Amino acid sequence: MVDARQLQTCLFEMGVMEEEDCVAVTGVEKFEYGQSNPTFKVWMEKRQRQGESRRTHAIVVRKQPGGKLLKSAHDMDREYRILRALYPHYPVAKPLGYHSRREDLDGTFYAMQYIDGVVFTDPTLPDLTSTQRKHVYTQLIDALSSLHALSPASIGLADLSPHSGFETRQIRRWYKQYQLSVDTPSSDMEWMHDWLEESKAAILGSHLHASLPTTLVHGDFRLDNAIFERGTYTLKGVLDWELASLGNPLADLGYFLMAYYLTEECGPLHTELCSQATLPAGIPSPAEVVSMYMTEARRKGVIPSTFALSDLHLRFFIGLAFFRASSILFGVSRRSQQRNASAGDMAEIMGDLAHHIASAGRRFVSSSSSSSLHLAEVEKERAIPTHTHTHTHAHSHTSAESGGGEVKAATSNESGNGGEKEGEKYEDVTLPAMISSKMSKKARNMLAKITWYVRERVIPNEKELLDSDGAYPKWTLHPLYLKMEKECREGGMWNLFITKEMDKKGEYGKGLTNAEYATMAEVMGSSLIASSLFNCQAPDTGNMEVLIRYGNDKQKARFLPPLLCGEEKSCFAMTEPDVASSDATNMEATIKREGDEYVINGKKWWVSGAYDPRCRLCLFLGRQVELSGQPAHLQHSVVLIPMPCPGLKLVRPLLVMGFDDSPHGHAEMRFDNVRVPVSHMVLGEGKAFEIAQGRLGPGRLHHCLRLVGLAKRSLDKMCERSLVRSTFKKRLAEHGMVHDSIAMSEVDVENMRLICFAAALELDEKGNKAAKDLIGKAKIFVPSAAQRVIDRAIQVYGGAGMSDEDSGLAHAWAAARALRIADGPDEVHKLSLARSLLKRALAAKL
Repeated sequence: MVDARQLQTCLFEMGVMEEEDCVAVTGVEKFEYGQSNPTFKVWMEKRQRQGESRRTHAIVVRKQPGGKLLKSAHDMDREYRILRALYPHYPVAKPLGYHSRREDLDGTFYAMQYIDGVVFTDPTLPDLTSTQRKHVYTQLIDALSSLHALSPASIGLADLSPHSGFETRQIRRWYKQYQLSVDTPSSDMEWMHDWLEESKAAILGSHLHASLPTTLVHGDFRLDNAIFERGTYTLKGVLDWELASLGNPLADLGYFLMAYYLTEECGPLHTELCSQATLPAGIPSPAEVVSMYMTEARRKGVIPSTFALSDLHLRFFIGLAFFRASSILFGVSRRSQQRNASAGDMAEIMGDLAHHIASAGRRFVSSSSSSSLHLAEVEKERAIPTHTHTHTHAHSHTSAESGGGEVKAATSNESGNGGEKEGEKYEDVTLPAMISSKMSKKARNMLAKITWYVRERVIPNEKELLDSDGAYPKWTLHPLYLKMEKECREGGMWNLFITKEMDKKGEYGKGLTNAEYATMAEVMGSSLIASSLFNCQAPDTGNMEVLIRYGNDKQKARFLPPLLCGEEKSCFAMTEPDVASSDATNMEATIKREGDEYVINGKKWWVSGAYDPRCRLCLFLGRQVELSGQPAHLQHSVVLIPMPCPGLKLVRPLLVMGFDDSPHGHAEMRFDNVRVPVSHMVLGEGKAFEIAQGRLGPGRLHHCLRLVGLAKRSLDKMCERSLVRSTFKKRLAEHGMVHDSIAMSEVDVENMRLICFAAALELDEKGNKAAKDLIGKAKIFVPSAAQRVIDRAIQVYGGAGMSDEDSGLAHAWAAARALRIADGPDEVHKLSLARSLLKRALAAKL
């Protein structure tokens, strides 16, 4: 037992008493459960101020066992370091101080805040309802994946242990501890050691095993090492970090699963969990635990989507858990003989229990009928989640400085990263030197945040946001979409497309350059829904740009604020169904002045965004009747039409290769004597083509950049698919034809990136007019190249590639194909580029 007065002296020296505003230790109570490091609840008297009644306060002290200890065991300094690193990024008790003099309390110790709650020692949770049981286990599995998602480098634990050789070290460490703890060898432990060594060689030889990251591993992750809120059963804290190290995240999963296989011979450790047939309602089966963990771990970027969990992996890490538990129990038994086990006489039974655990572990791994053999079957079919993606150009667990800033609404538990700064995992996004050297620190931080949000929040929710199964009412905004839109706005990831060249006074945007925003547009493009969540979607970006560049003060004051904050959306009506609109001078819809109003008549189609329920503004490009005698390019004007209004009708939604792109959509519209004030004319009569070129230049480039992101993601899917599917007794990745598809796709992607980034730099350095040819080149090359890449991915996917719900590739292909027509067809851009080159050649010749 701990001497209260001596402990009080130590706590005063450590500054804990002052920090907790306490004046005396009034009691010490040892927690009964546990056999490792003695842990005590310490009652203290709060400082009493005038008029206050006496108050008590509790903290927790955790110390080494007394007596002789095995080398490196019960390292309290290391455990305290881990606790300090985790707090407040992960639910642990707040560390208060460490005391290093062993002689004071017969062992070093540390203090931490007391977490009031309930600890469940029976994993069947007999006193809870089925709903409460499910809630408890769901939180545990989420907490485990969140722990593994933490970057060790970002919390200062990169040097906690070596980054390689984890499995070898674990086997060696626990075998050595077992050997030092017994006088007579255990045949079961010796057999388990040999089996683990043999199985380890097979696992390490797996071509996918190397893709698993090195994460922070708890080492003893189980139900009774967690504290839950009373009544609500919300997870409040994870305890006992003595065995934490850097290693394979599957080790924690295996240890957690061991509880399902502790048979009756395991004595007090036996529970009904070992019989899957009698699992209480609400408690997941082992296969469900595996599925839940792998889903969350993939979503959080821990487990690569290329990794297919095998039965051997599970059997190995569950077997390792049995081996380690037995070794620990042998150690407790040895300390019991030396009278320094923390639970006193209770530890006498640990020797027999250690033998039983070793025997159970041996039977588990050697039984061909073991239920573990089928745990991974569900994983084999889920090796590549359709809508979950971690890009090969970004690695989750590298050392990097903070991504900068917080996403206010996205750093809650819903973000799944335990409070980790969201940019850190993606600060190493690969960029060509031509653009990397032009990136400011502010832009790099923003890129990291955007990348984190797209990969950790958008893509995991993509299926629901796109609502591909029609479960949510069409042409309405999904609540999750609105919530995530708010997260981006409040997190400062908003209106990034408004560059400082466009917004010279810094009134509207984030002050990025075109080149800096180009890197973000590429990331947003990896998901068809992402850009709109950041208020960076077409046609609103172009329409806001028109108002910023060409709108007068009254027009800006009325129409710009609701677009900037995302409360309202807009559309641009230009293309017409009855004429070849690639030649814009063909436009027949009319604008006619009558007194103080313009009257608009005609038909338009492919008006993107018009079906968005928030669409309140239409920019209408039409032929001005009064200018019919002017040159063709000076006959058209742009007017602002508030929506809805009399005479404006949405005729029908148009499908892009079968996709309606709800809830924004593409409309066919009729304008029958629609009237607007003359003050709604933009820039002036006959200025439509000047406006359109100013609007479409950067806009075309943004479209191309988004396609780069989509093509990159499709290439990754192609690679992932080729690693896990086989034909003719070989993985697809071993076929030369697939090699050709992958290689040529990478060439296409890199060329797409380079031409887009070059155009963005040209915009920054020389302006829109000078960048016209480079943007034209991008518009010619990128959509076709993206279409080729996505088409190759579809081919590798086979039948699944044709089903958007199963691969996400069909919609991606449709988007790429559509852009070969949208914002000007390929042929028009080729014509324009060729004329420019010929003009230069002619000038040089003259």
